[in-house]
Amino acid sequence: MADNTRIHTGGETVFSMEELFPGGYVVELGKCLYLRERKRRRISACGLPKARRFASERAAMRYAKQHLCYAGMELYLCRIDWVLVSYQEDHDQCYWTGKEFSKDKAQALSFPDYEAAHRYQEKYQLESETYADQMALRLRQLLPAA
Repeated sequence: MADNTRIHTGGETVFSMEELFPGGYVVELGKCLYLRERKRRRISACGLPKARRFASERAAMRYAKQHLCYAGMELYLCRIDWVLVSYQEDHDQCYWTGKEFSKDKAQALSFPDYEAAHRYQEKYQLESETYADQMALRLRQLLPAA
């Protein structure tokens, strides 16, 4: 796991990527929409950057079962991983699979943290072709309580 220590140099605070972009788990409510909050019987959704993050799979599942599992709702438990995305304009949102670029998110080679993605980029000299980005990977569908 990456070191989340804040470094203070010359009055500046430097944060690790894991601190700025935490991993964890999210609940997907629809295509590219994730749980932000639930207040007064209302559920608000948002994109991945502002989604409510859960530290563990168990915590996300428990919250979803207690507060979100209504009949007719399709919910998915997702893990936030890092993937390598092409810089090339002709590769619009193409993900590195380990061999080539693909538009299929499911084929993307994923990494548990930014440091692992960055090490892979350096090892295979992909820094000029790709950038590391977070993506929510579906683990399983959460079924409504009976």
